[in-house]
Parts: sequence; C-alpha cells; structure tokens
Amino acid sequence: MKRLICLVPLLLVVMFLSQFAVGSILPITEGQIVKTRLGSGWVSPRVGGIDLMVNGTTIDHSTPGYDDGVWAGCYLADIQTSSGTQIAVGYKSFCMNALLDPPFSYTNATAVAASPAALEWMWGTYYDEVITNAVKAAAFQLAYWEIVHETSGTYDVSSGSFYMSNLVTTSGNNNGATFASLVSYANTYLNSNTWTDKAELLTLNQNGFQPFIVEIPEPLTISLLALGGMLIRKKH
Repeated sequence: MKRLICLVPLLLVVMFLSQFAVGSILPITEGQIVKTRLGSGWVSPRVGGIDLMVNGTTIDHSTPGYDDGVWAGCYLADIQTSSGTQIAVGYKSFCMNALLDPPFSYTNATAVAASPAALEWMWGTYYDEVITNAVKAAAFQLAYWEIVHETSGTYDVSSGSFYMSNLVTTSGNNNGATFASLVSYANTYLNSNTWTDKAELLTLNQNGFQPFIVEIPEPLTISLLALGGMLIRKKH
C-alpha cells in the first residue's frame, strides 16, 4: 500500500505534463504578463479574399494594406514569458479583434479569463478539428469574430452588425473556400446545440494590438497536481 501511495504523486505529475504534449495547452496563468508576436508563418491554415463589415467599419480589398482582403484562420503566435523564456512558437491561436493588427515584434500582454463562455465551448468542441483545415479554420475565426463584435444578440456571420460581406474566390489564398461553406461552418460552430466540450482559455490582451487566445490546464488538473505535491511533502 505504501508503494502505491508513493506512486500517486508521480502519476499526477505525468497526467499534468501529458496535457502539454498535446501542444494546444500552455503553462500560462491568469494575470501573468507574457510577450507575444505574430510568428513567421503569419496565418496558417488560412483563407484570404474575405471582405468584412465590423460594426459599421468596412475591411475589404479597398482598405489600405488589405490587397487580398482579410485573412482568416489560425494566427500563429510566438509567446514568451516576461523574462524572455520561450513558451510557444507558431501556436495555433485565433484573433480576438478583427479591427486590430497583430504585433510583429514581442509585445507585453496580460493573460485574462476569456469571455463569454461560448468561446471556451467552441474551442473545446471544435479546435482539434479546425486547425488542420483551411476552410474550417477560417470559418472558426469568423465565428470568434462574430462572438466578439456582434451586437444584435443573434449569431450569424452573414448578417447583423458583424458579417462577411464578400469572398473573392480568385484569391491565391482561397484554399477551396466558398462564401456558402464559410457561412455554413461558422454558423454551425456558433450553434450551442453542437457544443460538447469546454476548454479553459485565456485572452492575451495587449494595448493597440489584436489579442490572441490560448488554452491552459483545467483547474481540476492544477488541483490534482497540488495534491500530489502535498503527498510528496507528507512522505518526506
């Protein structure tokens, strides 16, 4: 029995660390100051040629700097601790504000709890499915922007105060997307009846730049790790 008790802390630590091996869960805590930038791959997988209407502001091919319209997909974030220790390179994140540009050099960001809960339910249910497919990743990004920017109370990426107004399918970054497929996937992700799992998310807020969103360990896992530490101390 003593031997079994001694193994418990080790098993708890292995369970905790195995989450990070998956690649989507990062060792960041709420309130922590980190540094972020958009990585060298920028947005991948992605769909380009997207025109948006964001609360009365048009972002399309005529907008300076948007010759290929808006790119939607996985924003590849490089993340460091405040002291410069690398946490992640090319982390498949999503943008939390369609009106802001990402930082291209390391910029301080504060980790805060993601809100509303719909963001966590969508991530927990669909993240693994969308990050390897350009059309699904773009639709997921559109769905996140819908949650952040929509003011009508109804989620639909083809109407309201935030919506996709056009898709130029001749874009070199189209990657097989159609207007209808992006709307269909995005609105499916936004349908709460399809949500089955909830993730624990933090938004990395930085003044003047688009925030990234990341997944962290669930509170229960952290509690189990703390329990393992108590058992180790008791043993010694």
